[in-house]
Amino acid sequence: MVQQLSTEEVRQGRNIKGMVGVLVISTALVVVGYMLMLAFSAKPVTVDGQPLETSAAATDAAAPDASPATETQ
Repeated sequence: MVQQLSTEEVRQGRNIKGMVGVLVISTALVVVGYMLMLAFSAKPVTVDGQPLETSAAATDAAAPDASPATETQ
């Protein structure tokens, strides 16, 4: 049978199962909340607030050809 703890025992931190249960449930809720936040978040942006795809395309267009020049004789 389950032993009932008195109010004084619970206040003294003797209800370990309950504390662990609250910790596990709280952690699970935080993980679910973070997953939902990421699932419904806007598209990724750069530090200056530009959309990631637009910024990458602009950078590629503005950058000179990075391949080394080869001389043929």
